[in-house]
Amino acid sequence: MLIQLEHWSEAIEYLESAIGKQCKKQKEEALFLLGMAAYHEGKFAQAHQAFHQARKCPKLSRQADNWLEMVNNKNQFGF
Repeated sequence: MLIQLEHWSEAIEYLESAIGKQCKKQKEEALFLLGMAAYHEGKFAQAHQAFHQARKCPKLSRQADNWLEMVNNKNQFGF
C-alpha cells in the first residue's frame, strides 16, 4: 500500500522491519520492494543491495536485473 501511494520513506521503514520476519519467498519480494522504495528515495546503494539479494528469486531475477541496471546508470552518471 505504501508503495502504491509512493510513500517511499515510510515503505523503507516498514520493509526493513518486516524483512527479518518473512519466509524466504516473502523476504525476496520484500527486498525487491525495498529496492524500489530506496531507488525512488535516491538511496542507490541501499537499492543496489536490495535488488542484488532479490535477484536470487527466479521469479524476480529479470525484474531485479532491470532495476539494477537503472541503479548502476544513476551511479555512473552521478545522479
